[in-house]
Amino acid sequence: LGVGATISRRELWPADGPQGLSIDPIDRSIWVVVNRLGDERKLFHFRRNFAPIGVHESIIESPWQIATCAVRQTPSGERELNYIIWQQPVPLGGIGSEQFFFVKEIDGAEPVPRVAIEPPRPTNGFVTYPTGLAWDPTSDTFVYLERNSSTFLRIDANGNELRRWPHPDPPFQNFVFNL
Repeated sequence: LGVGATISRRELWPADGPQGLSIDPIDRSIWVVVNRLGDERKLFHFRRNFAPIGVHESIIESPWQIATCAVRQTPSGERELNYIIWQQPVPLGGIGSEQFFFVKEIDGAEPVPRVAIEPPRPTNGFVTYPTGLAWDPTSDTFVYLERNSSTFLRIDANGNELRRWPHPDPPFQNFVFNL
């Protein structure tokens, strides 16, 4: 074991083009969001060893796509899937006009109305790119990164922004997703 050592590996099939994952607080399984055409509204579900469990068809309707997801355990113990959704690709000239929504889905229940969110707009000419949504059970809030402005945002369980702060050591972005 050491830097660069690989203990084991596994293909993420059928999750081709992963762009985010979330650990399920209920059973520690893994949910993966992909950017593959036709699968951008699905969640791929895996065991901890990345053995496939199944594919979840989300409540998100076309042309919206899941940018990032997080799994929350509700106070009653139910699994709640939370998404930030967007429309991709951003058309030429459309930078700065993108829309983003926070959406939640509880197993077997009707979808909760979506909430518009306003991530900071990058000043470097890149599209707004929310990523890495994570649930914090100690505060029952979510944190995500708007990667192209290197800004973290904390939102409550209803999608209301609570705080934003600059990334303390932003990774170099040269079309490499070093998140």
